[in-house]
Amino acid sequence: MDGGFFYARTNDLGKQKHTGQVPVLQALLLADRVYRIDGDGMVIAGTIDRLTLRKRLPPEEIETPDGTKAQIVRPVRSAAPYVYISLTDVTDNTKITLQLVSLKKNRVLLSTTIDIEKGERLGTTQIVAPLPALDMINEPGVYALEVVCEDEIVGMHRVTVTLDPENQQDPNQ
Repeated sequence: MDGGFFYARTNDLGKQKHTGQVPVLQALLLADRVYRIDGDGMVIAGTIDRLTLRKRLPPEEIETPDGTKAQIVRPVRSAAPYVYISLTDVTDNTKITLQLVSLKKNRVLLSTTIDIEKGERLGTTQIVAPLPALDMINEPGVYALEVVCEDEIVGMHRVTVTLDPENQQDPNQ
């Protein structure tokens, strides 16, 4: 930054990419549901900062139509949550990356890019995105849901994962 002006990078065709300015994160929430009401209003239901791993169910034996026996495994599925992101100081053509990171292993488990074509520097940009079921989380620990822009972590939300207290066995067994 020089004299209060933000630099602009260009690609090979000379088109303006992004100004290098990262947005300011106002809110980052993981929720059971996010509902839109009355135009721009939002209701965020069931915020999540803890998840509980459940033991996988034992295989179940069934009889197939031809009379033979077969075993099926019914997966334990977690609900598919939503993420709510509120940003300000957003410029046109901003790309943010939302990623779920295992802090124990320092490994990205889930990553998606969100393109914001039209930004508002003084306004608020709200993003609601459905996430897949968080089945990639298979061990207890601390995880981070991160918003990244221009290779900079803009903000994060901590998610603590524990084992089901009714059975403290490894959920992978």
